[in-house]
Amino acid sequence: MNDQLKLRMINFRMKRAKELNIPTQYIFSNEELDRLIETKPKTIEELRNLNILPLIKITTHGIYILKELNKE
Repeated sequence: MNDQLKLRMINFRMKRAKELNIPTQYIFSNEELDRLIETKPKTIEELRNLNILPLIKITTHGIYILKELNKE
């Protein structure tokens, strides 16, 4: 697993949760994070089809998650 990517995604999750004043697991759980890194979806449709996150998380955070996940 890409440790740099995992750390970047954890930092993203903490920052987004703080901005929205919600618990970090409302963005994605550690298990969901591992699956996101493993599959690295590129689109909302792909993210939805992988069944990693519930629809509410995709709707609320999906674009931001994908942007951070696929950042170079």
